[in-house]
Amino acid sequence: IMSDEQREINEPVPVENVESNEGEMQNLANEIEEEEASFSEIQKYEDEARRLLAAQDENSCTYAEGYKPRQALYSCRTCVPTGGAGVCFGCSMNCHDGHDLVELYTKRRFKCDCGNASFKEKCKLFENKNEHNERNEYNGNFVNEYCTCKRPYPDPEATTHEELMQCVVCEDWLHITHTGLLDISRDDFAQNEFACKSCCEKLPFLAKVDRGVDADAPMTCSKEKKEESDSVSAHLLMSGWREKLCACAKCEDLYDKLKCDWIHDPEDSLDRYNEIAECRMKEEDDEKEKELTKFMQNQDKNVVINVLSEVNKMKRKMNEYLERIGENAGVITTDHIRELFDELKRDRQTEFNQRMEELSEGKKTDEDDEMRVEEGEH
Repeated sequence: IMSDEQREINEPVPVENVESNEGEMQNLANEIEEEEASFSEIQKYEDEARRLLAAQDENSCTYAEGYKPRQALYSCRTCVPTGGAGVCFGCSMNCHDGHDLVELYTKRRFKCDCGNASFKEKCKLFENKNEHNERNEYNGNFVNEYCTCKRPYPDPEATTHEELMQCVVCEDWLHITHTGLLDISRDDFAQNEFACKSCCEKLPFLAKVDRGVDADAPMTCSKEKKEESDSVSAHLLMSGWREKLCACAKCEDLYDKLKCDWIHDPEDSLDRYNEIAECRMKEEDDEKEKELTKFMQNQDKNVVINVLSEVNKMKRKMNEYLERIGENAGVITTDHIRELFDELKRDRQTEFNQRMEELSEGKKTDEDDEMRVEEGEH
């Protein structure tokens, strides 16, 4: 992380330099505090990405775990262009690295297809698989089609960025403007599960747990029809709607018949998935914190200042770069990440070249500088 010219031999800090070091530390702390607010938005997206994948092992295939209640999935258009297959996170990293992958967020009750009859190559992580997983379900998302408008994401023809919301039943993603719930804010969608119009037609009992219904009103059996209206609409569901729905034997039979028995599965909800992920994230963070603390305690102040300074530079660069992308309403891609690190590399090279010019002009010629030159060239 440290730039080459900043590397110092780990010797005790001279007494006369302690005061200046403390001043540097304070200036750096002020700088970091100023950057923190603008960087918090980046941190939020990073946490969302970590939460999505933290519950899974990047070096293991989930096939042996069967039809998992919920997991992050990908569709490989390089291997199966028709979209009739999905692969777990581990297989996306080990068997499909560099392929054209469609990120599917999470899906319920899905068994990894990697290496089965839909693929030409065997899975590198778990070879012994059935030819097909009969209970897997595939929709347009697997070929990068979303919403009732069947558009890709990101949409190359879109002039503005429009958010999509996932239906809790069919797990398709719909543009907010295509949900039919135009009076609902983005925050409301984020805080409540949503069922699209098509699914509400198939599962009419969802009208009983619409967010607008009195949550304290007695709940009737799901088999009992609600008063019919001229049209069926999508529903934003009330908090705790799964527990509100009737769980009598007849209703459970109905859920089985309609293939929605997941309603009362405590492991199905995205909230439960996130709880598991956050526990693992905390364990990882605690371990990293211990390692970082141990490292810092064994360094002198110059090294600590250099490390913090370089991390802060990287944060600032990331923030500036992502703001530029945001102004163009763009979606961050692999190419963007490569470009960002290329810029960081060029900046580091420029700093190094400037340092070499100073040395060549004789401004710094002590033995320590000569050692830094050797380290920098290496």
